[in-house]
Amino acid sequence: MKKSIQIIFGILLFTCGHALHSQEVISLDALVEQVLQENLDIRIVQKNVNIAETQATKAAAGQVPQVGVSGGVTYQNSSTKIEFATDAIPPVDQSGAESWLYNAAVQATYNLFDGYRGRYTFEILNKQVDLANLQTLLQSEGILVQLINFYTNLISLHQQEQTIRESIETSEERIRRTQLMVDYGQTNQVNLLDAIVALNQDSALLIQVQNQTNTIFQQINRLAGWDPAREWQTQDSLPLDESLDLEGLWQATLSSNLAYQMAQWEIDVSDLEIKRSEAAFYPLVQLAASYGYNRQTSQASFLRSQRTLGPAGTINVQMPIYDGKLRRQQLEVAKIQRELSEMNLDRLQQDLRRDLYIAFDNYQQALELWRLQQNNVAAAELNLRQNQEALRAGQINSLQFRTAQLNWQRVKEQVILARNQAKLAELELMRISGQLLGPR
Repeated sequence: MKKSIQIIFGILLFTCGHALHSQEVISLDALVEQVLQENLDIRIVQKNVNIAETQATKAAAGQVPQVGVSGGVTYQNSSTKIEFATDAIPPVDQSGAESWLYNAAVQATYNLFDGYRGRYTFEILNKQVDLANLQTLLQSEGILVQLINFYTNLISLHQQEQTIRESIETSEERIRRTQLMVDYGQTNQVNLLDAIVALNQDSALLIQVQNQTNTIFQQINRLAGWDPAREWQTQDSLPLDESLDLEGLWQATLSSNLAYQMAQWEIDVSDLEIKRSEAAFYPLVQLAASYGYNRQTSQASFLRSQRTLGPAGTINVQMPIYDGKLRRQQLEVAKIQRELSEMNLDRLQQDLRRDLYIAFDNYQQALELWRLQQNNVAAAELNLRQNQEALRAGQINSLQFRTAQLNWQRVKEQVILARNQAKLAELELMRISGQLLGPR
């Protein structure tokens, strides 16, 4: 019965491993491209860019002529009495006199000069497009951080799974040899039961790792816009960049960090707001032009009908003299906002430098730990082989062999986790320095 269970379990392991290798391998670069194109959260925030681009027009800034058409008809029925200053013109006294007024016109207005207020408004509207793009990149960066974390952890889980499978194979061999020793009276049932418990422990650990793997696959599929049940395979590993230097990362941070760029954006907009507030102190010169038709008829007027047709033009000049210091107040607020934006930029620069130093220190420590852990693998493998030979020769018991086996498994897992931590530390440096999304 026990032998049958072992055979079935071995078949299941072989089938599962074969299925994994037969699945489509999707590289991290391909997955990043898929997420940037199809992730719904990114596509939603990109709509803000479309809105900002639609609103950033000269018309919205008041820099184009406003043209309109108007017209109307007025009817009046009233009693009219008119007396003139001279007796040469007889008076008019009529009840129920009707009058009609018809008018139609095409009108256009244009700001000839507004202190460049319209120009600064147009530049601010274009800055809103820049902000929307930065917000989209920030959203994309946050999603890519999740994606690369998931992908890196998947690779680690696959490597852990391989280690557990190797341990299971060793445990199965141990059961077979212990069973033979029991059959020939060279050991007792206790050692056999201990070997079976070891196999069950490894099998349970394999199931836990597989469950974690499936959960992360579903998370990645959601980010990529795929069906949650879609099956695919990761790369075997991701390269570690061990050549990063602090000064180069800092220069990249100042030029590419998204939060830093947004803080600089605030300063640029504050400068434009100051200029737009100063424009309010200049006169507004406005040109108005029209081409109109007017016709009036009246039963009780000196003129029975009158008609006009033709163009007209006006230049208006407006200059506020006193507004309760409202314009000056707006200008002072804009200047204070400029100072605040600059202070926020300085504070952010300090925070980024601190975060970069901490992340770089974590990166160096993670690399060093990974290198140290690698040195232990060869020793643990040699120890496991020697204990296997000793177990076959009956020089050690089953419990002693299990200790060596667990030590080998623990060392392998520590190397996998250390490399995973080093990669995640590298990822954090890429995020802070603004290089996660590549060149922009």
